[in-house]
Amino acid sequence: MEQTILFGEPKELTEVAPRMWARKAPEIPHEPEDESVLCSWVRSGVDENGTPVYKPVPDARFAKITARLCAALGVSYETIRRLANAGFVEIRQPSPDLFLLDLDSWRQHLDNTDPNINPEFWAPGKRNRNHYLFVNALGGYNTKDWKDGE
Repeated sequence: MEQTILFGEPKELTEVAPRMWARKAPEIPHEPEDESVLCSWVRSGVDENGTPVYKPVPDARFAKITARLCAALGVSYETIRRLANAGFVEIRQPSPDLFLLDLDSWRQHLDNTDPNINPEFWAPGKRNRNHYLFVNALGGYNTKDWKDGE
């Protein structure tokens, strides 16, 4: 089977999904597409009336999933959605037509799939690959080889 290389030279690539390669350090657009911001909120205590007080978590970085973002990351929307379905990256959906990618989870996934660090991450018969294929109903997984811890 052919492997799909979307951008870059092999030394700059990581296998983000089975047979799907993308740049390790993608260029992420810096210009906001709209004026909306999403952040996580944590409870920081209560005020004098006993009402809970919340504060935003500044280190949570989310980006609206658009064609422009997918091109910058070097993957399709479908690949991002499948990675999220399998739990490899995080997507939030604050409204019916708005999907946000947690860029920190994307960076972590790039680190986890780096072929120099973890060359067997998507190896046939291994748990990560089988889980990705099974959860997304893509076929090609072998349940008799799917053992805990692999």
